[in-house]
Amino acid sequence: MHGFAVIALLQTACPTGLIAALTCVLAAHGSYLWRRKTPGARCSELNYAKESWLILEDTTGELVVYDEAYVRFDFGWLICLVFKNTSKLDKTPRRDVLLFQDQISPDEHRLLRLVLRVNHKRVKKT
Repeated sequence: MHGFAVIALLQTACPTGLIAALTCVLAAHGSYLWRRKTPGARCSELNYAKESWLILEDTTGELVVYDEAYVRFDFGWLICLVFKNTSKLDKTPRRDVLLFQDQISPDEHRLLRLVLRVNHKRVKKT
């Protein structure tokens, strides 16, 4: 995607300095994404219990607990969830999980949105 954006930039009539600056930004962002793990690639199960989010990793079988969750975006067919831990000592402070429409039923999607909305209001009040 970043390569196509650079090719499109080279085809525009923008000043050379602007093209060079935007190409550097795209290259830096592309290298950041390349080094970062695929969002939620190892997540096989998601549960909410006792005001915490539990994520089961399918490769290690480890159960990771998160304190906070929110929706980054929700297009109906694609949902990006962000899970955070408020503790600075935790080894997994944040995780992004992508859910596609075929991975979650419409009823589960509505329930997930409801739990996230109620949980978000509770976090804001405290």
